[in-house]
Amino acid sequence: MIKNKLIVVVLICSICIVAIVGTLFLCLTSNSEQKKQEAIENTVADFEIYKKSRDINMHRVWIIENGPSRIKYWRIAAKEGSSEGILFLGRSYRHGITEYQSFSKATKLYKQSAEMGNSVAMCNMGMACQYGFAGKYDMKEALRWYRKAAELGDPAAMVDIGYLYKSSFRDFKMAIKWYTRAADLGSALAMNNLGLMYYYGQGTKKDYKKANELFLKSAELGYPDAMENIGESYLRGKGIDKNYDLAYEWFIKAAEFDDEEAMLYLGYMSNRGLGTEKDSKEAFDWYSCSAKLGYDEAMWRLGLLYQNGVGCETNKSSAFFWHEKAAKLGDDDGMWRLGYCYENGIGCETNMSHALLWYGRSADKGYKSAKADLKRLKNKIKDTTNPN
Repeated sequence: MIKNKLIVVVLICSICIVAIVGTLFLCLTSNSEQKKQEAIENTVADFEIYKKSRDINMHRVWIIENGPSRIKYWRIAAKEGSSEGILFLGRSYRHGITEYQSFSKATKLYKQSAEMGNSVAMCNMGMACQYGFAGKYDMKEALRWYRKAAELGDPAAMVDIGYLYKSSFRDFKMAIKWYTRAADLGSALAMNNLGLMYYYGQGTKKDYKKANELFLKSAELGYPDAMENIGESYLRGKGIDKNYDLAYEWFIKAAEFDDEEAMLYLGYMSNRGLGTEKDSKEAFDWYSCSAKLGYDEAMWRLGLLYQNGVGCETNKSSAFFWHEKAAKLGDDDGMWRLGYCYENGIGCETNMSHALLWYGRSADKGYKSAKADLKRLKNKIKDTTNPN
């Protein structure tokens, strides 16, 4: 009797344990499925943001800034077969957000996503072919991928086609055709690029007025390069009435996106009191920001401020440093100013052979002041060595 009771108790306990384990399993499975679903939903939401950022050419920045905090659920989404997750995982390998950087792995993931019908991934495959990330440069294959995306109505793909025709095939008329198609679909990037075609007369007659209309539309849609372009037009008065206030306003907006050329112009305008109060310290700060972002003209202009103590304490060593950086980036004005530093011992030991070298390099690029100084210094050295 006791034995039977024990058996019953054991059976009841076993049933209870099985029930508890089953419940825990269901809870864990349910939680796991919920996490997978949340990862996919978050990834799809990110994809919509990413697509919008492509139109103002900020998608790379978005990936680099946001990838580290999102890579965990992108991986889950990719594992579940989400084309968006697979694309983002590819971009993460491309930019080294994953445990290591790998262009080949990125390309494989782009292709996998593209073959699932993802137009953005198709564009990435086009880029991989165009810039050699896929192992070799293949412009025809790049065009094929871009066209596949364009057929799905992707404006960014149309812009990519336009740029490929412009930069690689040198067919400006086809570039205009594709930029126009994308611009008609509301692409800010396409409007700006089309504006540049009219501005420089590539594939069409120069038309500053038309260019400015396109720059303005693009700028109002939030594209930083267009903000800088319309600002420059207002500053120079090309195809539009000069308006320093509007120029300064657009440069400020572009600078908020770290546009180094806009920062250069803000330094220029601050130094001369155009569209704002004259403020040499403000000019120094803007030139510094632009130079530190790698803009060569800002470098020698910053060097000039250090050289003359404008907006800062005079610092010949810093002047030499920034003139040299600009010169080594191939800026003709920077080369000339570096030659001047060597000739006059500004922030360095006087060295006439180095002065001749940098004047010569600048002169070779057609810089008139460098040509004159090269000739003058050669004659000076000749007169010194041959006084009679």
